[in-house]
Amino acid sequence: HTQHTQRPTATGVHMSLFTKNLTEDNGTKINYKPSEGWVEARIIGLADLGEQENKHTNKMQPKVSVLFAINQNLEFSDGSLSPKLHTEKFTVSLDEKSNLVKKYLAPSGISIESLDALIGQNLKLKFKKSDDGNYINVANVDEAENPLAAVSGVYVPKWWIEDKDGVETGFGLMVENGVIETLMPKK
Repeated sequence: HTQHTQRPTATGVHMSLFTKNLTEDNGTKINYKPSEGWVEARIIGLADLGEQENKHTNKMQPKVSVLFAINQNLEFSDGSLSPKLHTEKFTVSLDEKSNLVKKYLAPSGISIESLDALIGQNLKLKFKKSDDGNYINVANVDEAENPLAAVSGVYVPKWWIEDKDGVETGFGLMVENGVIETLMPKK
């Protein structure tokens, strides 16, 4: 149930996960951020970010970005809906002490042998605003109660495809069937 795209792996890439407010061509603002509280989530994609510097140890480590679809919708002025998305970046490791396992997989009851087995997994995420109110972060994780069905017609994040200067990232992508691995056309 997954699609694999092989692209050259980027190395030494530093990506900002801060996202600006989205607006439609008519000027309507789109609330892309998840609301605070518990949401059901489904892992629908992975991006191999290559080797990146760990801020704390100054060592290079392989990183992966995980794309979650959540049970809240983006609402557009034409009445169309699309699931809200959330990304998290992790060091590539399935060791029990890794953030991916310790903070996400273990509390949600997920046990996997390889990263590609993340695709299609369901869990609950609890979002909480940062103290300054500028970010919304995952504060807690639990087992899914109402697993989400596969999504379709959803695009991967733009920053997975190209950087802020419009240069192709070369990240290797793996997505669930129905997830679109190209830039969203402007509407």
